[in-house]
Amino acid sequence: VAVPADAAGAHRACFCSEAASVAAAGVGQSVVRLADRSNAQGTTLAPANLNADTQELLCDRTCSRGCIGPGCYCEHYDTGSGLDYLTAGSGHLCATPELCRQACFDHATCAGFVLRQGTGICRLFTGYTEAQRATTTFTTGLWTQDPTQDTYTVLPRPSCARAADYATPVGVVVVTQRADLGADWVLAPGEEESLEVTGAGLDPARDRVLVVAANGTCGVSEPFVVGLEAPYQLGRTLLDVWYANASTEVYSPDGRLTKQAATAQAQTFFNLWAPWQRLLDAPSGPAHAATPVTSTTVRAPTYGTRAQHFCPGEDLPADEATLGADARHQCVAKCGQATPCSGPDCFCEGLLFGYDLETSPVLCLDRASCLTVCSGVEACYGVDMHRELPRCFLNLRPVCQEALHERNGQMLLAERSYDFIFKKSTAADAPLVQPLPERPVLVDEQYSCSSILRFRHITFRAGGNFRACLCDSALLPSPRHACSSPADYALDLGVVRVTGVACLVSDTRFRRGTCVPQRWGGLRCYDGPAPVTP
Repeated sequence: VAVPADAAGAHRACFCSEAASVAAAGVGQSVVRLADRSNAQGTTLAPANLNADTQELLCDRTCSRGCIGPGCYCEHYDTGSGLDYLTAGSGHLCATPELCRQACFDHATCAGFVLRQGTGICRLFTGYTEAQRATTTFTTGLWTQDPTQDTYTVLPRPSCARAADYATPVGVVVVTQRADLGADWVLAPGEEESLEVTGAGLDPARDRVLVVAANGTCGVSEPFVVGLEAPYQLGRTLLDVWYANASTEVYSPDGRLTKQAATAQAQTFFNLWAPWQRLLDAPSGPAHAATPVTSTTVRAPTYGTRAQHFCPGEDLPADEATLGADARHQCVAKCGQATPCSGPDCFCEGLLFGYDLETSPVLCLDRASCLTVCSGVEACYGVDMHRELPRCFLNLRPVCQEALHERNGQMLLAERSYDFIFKKSTAADAPLVQPLPERPVLVDEQYSCSSILRFRHITFRAGGNFRACLCDSALLPSPRHACSSPADYALDLGVVRVTGVACLVSDTRFRRGTCVPQRWGGLRCYDGPAPVTP
């Protein structure tokens, strides 16, 4: 199948039943092979009665004088004697079988076409009734025997010729331009190893991997939970998850879980299992309790800005005790759940997957909304506002007010990704406009980047084959930004082979294809050369 370069996305695959299509009489057209090695006796459609596109396929117009280019079909054109298509005005087309069929479809009086065997040379004919076109037995006057040609007739019934005929959905075809497909991974049972995904333009913050059973289907199957030990790196905490057996009841360290509950919990862990990455969000810091004051009792302040700086003091917690109803904008609570956020105030681009926690004092809001929240809390002196993402932290008044005024703001820390926006009260609260110098982007082989995602800390207790599925976050329907269900993991990356002979596969003498060691354990294997990665 030829896939267009701009076809990235999810596409529905639909099926047409030819039998059902033909049964719907009177709509569309289908081709019936009337007789092998035969020549229909119907009248040839005259060249003057052909449409302009079909006239361009006439042999005596195109091939008799020579033709070069993609629209020429003269490879079977022969200038020998006695060939009927050499006669001027014979009406023969030098085309392909498909073009001959389409040409007949395009002419209401066409009853069928005679195709010279092994070529695309044909002639369109007319004059047959519908019953004659459908006959499968020899009838005098309909055709004569000819070992060099085959006769086809056209019936006024559909044969999957229209888009409306493909009314039965059978699945979804997902096309990605970012991930390399067709890899195999070889891991050793009982060892803490990893999965690496290669490609171009990958997003370590949002792309995710899901492991399903070997006979599962990516985009449909639930995560495989039996015999899997996965210490998932969730931001700055390490959570060990394991399941004991394949019975109806599944056990975890936290207590007895039903298999359904364990599967749901495993889905959540895979959704949050972020690639190992060098990610430092400087304003993230400890939260400090504060007494909330709603905006109804606080005069709306004006704000000043210190560009490319943040306040290193304590952040206000994003909880109900401090923010009331605005606590719902805490990033993980709003955007990191199985049920995606919907509505104009989601701003889920601000969630840093694999870094933010349920306790992080970060709000997913745009600048105006974040300042509105700060204005409603007396203890909030300002916000650390991300310069590109809808993401902010509320700053505690005494600490950040002192940092702003002490030594002319030198206690504020430089950070090119954030602006410190503060409640303005004095002339000394003037913006700092000095830009920060550019710094190079470094690629470290132990971390993830746009060309490779490194998923660390996964252990299979027993051998077996599994399937790795990718959630390409670029294909998530708007306004969603987080992978949340098996349907999101629709790209089949390849097979994860957990085997006790992984040590042998690592020896080039015992394998075919190409296998490369992964930075955090295990092998990544290909039938051909391995992709070049940092």
